[in-house]
Amino acid sequence: MNVWIDDIQIIPGDVLLERINAGINQAHVLVLIVSRKSLESDWVRYEWTTYVHKKISKGEDLYLVPFLIEELELPPELSRYRYIEAKGDYRSAFSELAVSVERIAVNLANKARGYQTLVGEHSDRLLDQNSTQITQKSTMLPVGRPFSKYEFHHWQDTPGTLNLVRAKLYDSMTGEVLPCNTQVLQHDDHNFVVRCSLLVPHNESVTFLGELQAENYLSRFVSEGAEYTEFVVRFPIDLFKYTLITPNTDDYKKIIVRSQHRNAKILPRIIRGGEIFHEFKARNVRFGDDIRFNIENQSGYSTK
Repeated sequence: MNVWIDDIQIIPGDVLLERINAGINQAHVLVLIVSRKSLESDWVRYEWTTYVHKKISKGEDLYLVPFLIEELELPPELSRYRYIEAKGDYRSAFSELAVSVERIAVNLANKARGYQTLVGEHSDRLLDQNSTQITQKSTMLPVGRPFSKYEFHHWQDTPGTLNLVRAKLYDSMTGEVLPCNTQVLQHDDHNFVVRCSLLVPHNESVTFLGELQAENYLSRFVSEGAEYTEFVVRFPIDLFKYTLITPNTDDYKKIIVRSQHRNAKILPRIIRGGEIFHEFKARNVRFGDDIRFNIENQSGYSTK
């Protein structure tokens, strides 16, 4: 997050009005420090009213956050905006401001991407010592404009064979499969990228289901304790779930999944259908968060 502060951004020799207007043009959010003196200042009034007028004229989202450092009554033109009160307790007020700005950043990121991911699921099913079935499932809601495409990326540090099993989009409410154009954009020993393209109206959720068959993805870990690939979440998400599915044999049953994510919940290992499910869930994954996994083989091998 970049913060524009006049004492830092404006240097001797700058034309004040030009530098202030440049800062306003670049601002997504304007935090207005409200006191009796600031309300009487013509400069302050010029800055926040210019911000409002520019956003309205461009049809852009307007985020004006009054930050009260004195107990006073807001003028009518500012009272329409939800404000934050400090009243001497600056720590909690700044914490509330940080949360508010972060939520705004999430909204802007969703709108830029064209969709919000509501639920993301990733699973690795170990089929045998060499083969892994990789499945990704994401439920998305178009935001601000129609949804047009979704990409499924997979990368592995160990070279191996990667083949697409299936990739489809379907209506989240009805389960009906939606016709879409599927393209394999990249395919080599380390990378696989597939794109599903279609047009979904605004406010209609869709679910993507992609499945790869990978050779030599997790197999070396089982026998040698090789390094395991990290997952990196680059977008806001409400719920992320990772599952490692291993055959219920002596070679696999001592493997466990760990993560240090602050909102992580590691579910107890479940044995069903002759397989062991190691499940991890995280809620409210923030924009740019990294989700890192530590898969351990308690037989004596581990990866970090």
